[in-house]
Amino acid sequence: MSVAKRTPPQRPQQPGRLNHCIPPEPYLVCINSSCSVPEKMHAQKVLKEHGLVGARYPRRMAEVPEAVRPYFEAVAAE
Repeated sequence: MSVAKRTPPQRPQQPGRLNHCIPPEPYLVCINSSCSVPEKMHAQKVLKEHGLVGARYPRRMAEVPEAVRPYFEAVAAE
C-alpha cells in the first residue's frame, strides 16, 4: 500500500492583487548594495509612486518597474 504525499492547499491567485503568501520563486529582490544613495532614493521614490511599499513591496523582478530594474538584484530567500 503506497501512501500519497499530501501537499498543503494553496490559495488561488486573485486578479489584480499580489499574492505574497506563496512566493513562486526561491528568491527575493533588493536594491543593489553598489548603488549610490541618490540611486537608492530614486528607486524608492519610483516604487512609492507605483504604490509598491510596505506589504506590496516587489518580491519578484517582474514586479519591479522597468525604469528602476537596473538598481535591483535577485537574492536567495532563506
